[in-house]
Amino acid sequence: MGAGVHRRSRPAPSGDPAPDLSAFLPRDVLPLRNPQTDIPRIARDPKLVQLIEASVRQIPTTQRVRLGDARQMDELEEAPASTSAVRARQPHFKVFAEFRDASYEKRYEILLTKLVRERLYDAGCFLMSNARAGRKGLYREP
Repeated sequence: MGAGVHRRSRPAPSGDPAPDLSAFLPRDVLPLRNPQTDIPRIARDPKLVQLIEASVRQIPTTQRVRLGDARQMDELEEAPASTSAVRARQPHFKVFAEFRDASYEKRYEILLTKLVRERLYDAGCFLMSNARAGRKGLYREP
């Protein structure tokens, strides 16, 4: 990467340093000096956008899929108790407004969204299923 390119300074979620992805940056996008002007310049150029889209597809990724009976996993099962609003009690600390009267399902969704938006995670996936449907591979995305 050239001078002036901002790298992610936080460690990756695993605790390892963020990988250097400069090898995937199309040369036609360079030079990158100021994100305030570079990003709009790139976004207005269809050729650069296509090059970036093609390059992103080449970045190696890993995913973990956990299969099993939801009753035996430390996960949230789709059931009335997890999809109905839950009263938030605040005896020791204040509960964020978005979590008040939200179901456990909604709380997981809010938490995952915040983790990705704050760049603590690069991506997230949230699927809900009950024990019977999950064995058949059936799920829904909240």
